[in-house]
Amino acid sequence: MFIIKPILTTLIQLLLVLGPALGLGLVMHFLSGRIRRWAGVLIGHKTYIYLTAPGTMVHEASHALFALIFLHKVTKVVLFSPTADGTLGYVNHAYDRRSLYQRAGNFFIGSAPIWGGCAVIALCGWLLLPPAMMAPIIAIIT
Repeated sequence: MFIIKPILTTLIQLLLVLGPALGLGLVMHFLSGRIRRWAGVLIGHKTYIYLTAPGTMVHEASHALFALIFLHKVTKVVLFSPTADGTLGYVNHAYDRRSLYQRAGNFFIGSAPIWGGCAVIALCGWLLLPPAMMAPIIAIIT
């Protein structure tokens, strides 16, 4: 009984902390597949792929930037080049497995498109929207 209660408590806490993010990830995965299929039907698969080019470029550039920040050796960056297997772009990099800094960097490199995408959206808003619309957002950030 001494071992079961801590294990159960740990599992419940993990579910409470990670559950919402995993659930949101599953919903986003499901919706993105549906959107991709419907867009392919409505405007054509190739057109849809080329409309995703700017987002793909930001995505891959974010990976590459964070790889450089964490001192990984970036060997190849392809920002946008659709292939038959569904790959739209990629970043090849290598790192020293003995370096804690570079190993920790893998998490940030993997999550880089979230930060890069948010930064590009914020920049576009700042450049394209009137200052009155950006004021509430700037107030939240600062």
